[in-house]
Amino acid sequence: MSKSFSRVNAVLLAIILCASVLPQSVAAEDPTTEHFAFGVEYDWSNMNTDFESMTGLPLDDILADVMQSADDAGIEMLILEEITGTSSMVIDQYEDGTMMFNPPDGAGSVEVTKHVTELTLRHGGLMDMAMITEWSDARAGWDLTISGGSEGVINIDAYYVEYRDASGLIYGHDVDMSMATEQSVYFDLQGHLEADDGESVMPLNIHMEMGVDYAVTNAQSEVVYSEASELYQAMSALESGEQLEWRIGEDDEYYDTWWDNMDSNQFTCSWNIDIYVCEESLEIVWTVLDDADSCDWSSYEWECYGPGYSYYYGYCEHYVNADEYACTEDYGYDSDWEYHLYETNYQDETHPSGYYVYADYFGYCEYYDAWEVYYCTNDFGYSENFEDSLILTHFEDETTPERGISWYDYTAAETDCYWSGYEYRCETDYDDDGYTDDYDYWGYCEGYTVGFQCTDDFGYDDRYEDSMDWTHFEDGTSPQNHVHDEIESHTGTFSTATGFNFEVTGLPAEEMGFPAGKWDVSVSDEETDIGSFDEDFDCEMGMELFEGTQMVTTDGDQIEVMQAHTTPLPFGMTCHIANLFYNAFIGSEDAATLEDMIIDSTEELVDSMESNGESWSEGENMELSMYPNSQDDIEVSAYIWEMEDEHNFEITFVLEDSDGITQDVESFVISDEWDDYHSTAMSSSSWGEHCVTAQLKDITTNEIVDSVETCADIAQEMDPSDLVIAIAEGFEESTLENVMENFGDNLEYRLEDYEADIAYDDGDMFILWDNTNNMVVGFQMVVTTDNSNMWYTLIGPESDSYGDAPAPVSMTYFSGQQAIAQEADIENDSTLEDLVDLSTHNGDIIEDAIEESLADNSPEAGGPSENSGDNTAEAADDGLLPFISPVLTITMIAIAGLVSSLRTRRD
Repeated sequence: MSKSFSRVNAVLLAIILCASVLPQSVAAEDPTTEHFAFGVEYDWSNMNTDFESMTGLPLDDILADVMQSADDAGIEMLILEEITGTSSMVIDQYEDGTMMFNPPDGAGSVEVTKHVTELTLRHGGLMDMAMITEWSDARAGWDLTISGGSEGVINIDAYYVEYRDASGLIYGHDVDMSMATEQSVYFDLQGHLEADDGESVMPLNIHMEMGVDYAVTNAQSEVVYSEASELYQAMSALESGEQLEWRIGEDDEYYDTWWDNMDSNQFTCSWNIDIYVCEESLEIVWTVLDDADSCDWSSYEWECYGPGYSYYYGYCEHYVNADEYACTEDYGYDSDWEYHLYETNYQDETHPSGYYVYADYFGYCEYYDAWEVYYCTNDFGYSENFEDSLILTHFEDETTPERGISWYDYTAAETDCYWSGYEYRCETDYDDDGYTDDYDYWGYCEGYTVGFQCTDDFGYDDRYEDSMDWTHFEDGTSPQNHVHDEIESHTGTFSTATGFNFEVTGLPAEEMGFPAGKWDVSVSDEETDIGSFDEDFDCEMGMELFEGTQMVTTDGDQIEVMQAHTTPLPFGMTCHIANLFYNAFIGSEDAATLEDMIIDSTEELVDSMESNGESWSEGENMELSMYPNSQDDIEVSAYIWEMEDEHNFEITFVLEDSDGITQDVESFVISDEWDDYHSTAMSSSSWGEHCVTAQLKDITTNEIVDSVETCADIAQEMDPSDLVIAIAEGFEESTLENVMENFGDNLEYRLEDYEADIAYDDGDMFILWDNTNNMVVGFQMVVTTDNSNMWYTLIGPESDSYGDAPAPVSMTYFSGQQAIAQEADIENDSTLEDLVDLSTHNGDIIEDAIEESLADNSPEAGGPSENSGDNTAEAADDGLLPFISPVLTITMIAIAGLVSSLRTRRD
């Protein structure tokens, strides 16, 4: 598949799974309309079970060992996580009557059928986690409760209508779409760090949260084709093992293929497993000396002696049985050849080791044994003897008696040169209509076989092993079955709403030398946007059809389908949704974007941490620049021009803070007119906005020539408090390194007995294609094991080719009436409460554990809670572990591997 096809599918996948959901017509409820629908639903509360089913790893036991490993090392640790949610997607397809359509070519109205596809996607999810940990020795320690979580909703509804005539030609399509997303995350760090056996304690109560709401409240657009598309005809003609690429847009040059000409006289191209290797063909001329007395190495060449002669070669081999030397100059002269006397490349028709043979690699090659290029000239005159000149090589060898011959070249794909009695006639069909447009006449022509035509533009495919006999280079076609369409118009309207809130509190600014609350940020913003567009429409899609068919069952009926790699939606719908979403997300010209909101909300925090870049200014005779790296390193430089000859100058830099107080002064005397660049490093005891003024004075005339000022912000430098320093020193002097190494040893020891038992060794995801009706009718994920050599359906419809997977996952596949019922069931679900059964989310256990862990903390570190309960420890003993998802388990296993790796490298 093409790279661009992959990008389009990535966009679709991102839209479907990560960002959006679109509005839907009630036509699906019309009992007289024949629908074909399919979809899938997943309940995230089954994630633990499915992970263990797929990997064979007992998550509860592993996480218990992780926490026990920490406990054995002296670290108290409790890890909790709970995930609840559902994700559903249904694709519904049906015909919705006919109408008259007016194509832009003015040929008159055409009756078209409205082919409708509805996409309904719903996702709601809720996650809470906590890590409660405590450790200390005489030097340092911590008592920390880390908690976080997220919740989100994604709703997408899209209503797509494609207009096709009775022959299946596409004239255009429309999309109505809506999307609503709500995402929020939070993070809390509460507790304290300590040092000096508890004498130095720094409370922590850090809170961060961010929420993003984005909705395409309504969007619609229409696409009209310049000419009716034959896409479905190409799909019907597609055979097993073939690929189809569809391009829509004005840039047809995208399909220009870059071919490499590999002259068969110089290269040999052959298939090697999955690629063509074109190696340089070397015709080595060997001289066999069967009566030579000896060949001896002389500096950089071989000198061979015989009766009355002495010959010199760059390379020689000796054959004892025949008592002969085989020598050549075609490998050049190289000091390495001194040690190759007893190789057998002459005998084996190979090349000596260390000799570089040029090779190039291609995914696709064709071979042509007819003339591909003609070189013609009149400089040899006209002669009947030249009738056979096509097979001569005077152009290539430059062996003609004359020099300075003017040659003219033709490509055989466009021109045919042939002998017409006493001259060569080269005829050209420029417009490729089968009629000759022009003749050229020559006295002499030679023909050259280009040989191999190779390219990577078709990608890599096992089918291309047989491409040598194909003629796509000559025909200007492609083995990938290209279909290219252009549009007459693409217009649409949209309305969007964006909300953003961001909050961070409790960062220890005061302990770092900043005013209390310096880093606290709380901001929220809301924007709406309405707009329209009239834009180009560009997209690429592809399809690879695999061999064989299978019968799948839907509503008790069997359908014959083929497997394909492609999008589950119609090509036009996939591209249309992507283009409409892009235009709605970009918005109108002056609309505030989500990026603008994020930058605005964090600008104050960022400015307090960083200097405000480089600033510069220019006067009549001087350019001044300022770059504040820090308060003690402010780079200032000036470039000066048009100084008077034989005059002395002085340049003075004055640095002032925002209160106008001078912080630093530097000056230089210039006595050389070519000494035109000066720089220095200045410093300041304050922070914030600073300005530097550069004054250029002509000392000779005692005149001010120029004065330039530029300003920039200097970040306030951190000044850690004694408490921070004490805690840092305490941890540095503590036994923490040994404790963490023990934790790593314990973890490695406990986890080494776990061995993953992966349920399947291989798998693939296919779209199910109904070649009779030119439509996608479902999808399936199939898996296999090396032991069984059988393939099974993990996700998908009942099939006569695959049995049910022995280790299933908790994903429900719908098709037919089941899918239509699911579509109706989720259509009006829009809130988290609609999509998630919140009564099954065991967040209270996590909240109680957090409250109990903070019960002895100071108010600055979260303090005691009025609602803290006494049942937390019992809850932990009674089964917290079953609510732990694989996410943290995998993280802890990865940490164990990292600890082991670091220790191994250190040892």
